[in-house]
Amino acid sequence: KGSVALVNSSLTYEQFKTLHAEIFRKAHKDNPDTRLLDACSLHLKIVCPLFVQMTFPEHSLTYITYRMQEKPQAYIPTVAEVGAIDLEASTAIQQDIEQTTEALLLNPQAYQMEHCDLFISQVISPVSVYNTVMITGNLSQWLRYLSQTSLPAPIEAYRAAIEDAISGEYPFIKEMLKQKKHGHYNK
Repeated sequence: KGSVALVNSSLTYEQFKTLHAEIFRKAHKDNPDTRLLDACSLHLKIVCPLFVQMTFPEHSLTYITYRMQEKPQAYIPTVAEVGAIDLEASTAIQQDIEQTTEALLLNPQAYQMEHCDLFISQVISPVSVYNTVMITGNLSQWLRYLSQTSLPAPIEAYRAAIEDAISGEYPFIKEMLKQKKHGHYNK
């Protein structure tokens, strides 16, 4: 149900390479001067659960939430993702999460039919509800976000998709992340 898409970047990769050569009088290859990273702003459209959306401000990334969907949807883990002590327990937990989430998604709609205040009707919405957001940040901020390790699997899936989207525009990102992981890149 989720997705990640690069909407726009302030400097294309070709513009970045040209500017890097002009300013620093050298080609960047896979190790650009990090001072230029702050000049590149990227805007991504991401459909994700609220628990993923909440990770962006920690890295100074800003977001704008699109208008809410008519019928909200929520992330429900698979039996394999539950990872309990055995298959029976994982299945029972997954089914309980699914039933509880479905009830929590129905309640706000029922409250609104009774003309409850829109905000108040949604205070019990689960953090697994999908939102569509426009996330904005410069390349340095995105690198900090992408450098996270040991994330829960559902958040890691978004981090990896964001890395793919950004490295599609700036191919050197994957090499910079590898360098950072090994302690060779500092910023």
